[in-house]
Amino acid sequence: MHRIEFTPEARADLTAIYSFIAADAGPTRAFDYLARMRRRWEILEAFPQAGKAREDLAPKLRILGFERRATIAYTVEADSIRIQRILYAGLAWR
Repeated sequence: MHRIEFTPEARADLTAIYSFIAADAGPTRAFDYLARMRRRWEILEAFPQAGKAREDLAPKLRILGFERRATIAYTVEADSIRIQRILYAGLAWR
């Protein structure tokens, strides 16, 4: 079983997504959204190859969609899943 790790950029993405949803729909809705997202990425602990390979973008990169609004970009390491970024529709990314 793989453990989940986050890059600093992915952690910042989660904060931005929470803030964006909370400003529009309230903190409870933002929290619920991130809780559902967490259940989605936890699937990767047991099934690290679940996402689509995108090595055309970066070595070892895989992507996993979430509720048509977010994309979880991650890499599979020997014993971990490293979430690189979490991109959310409607937010501008740097």
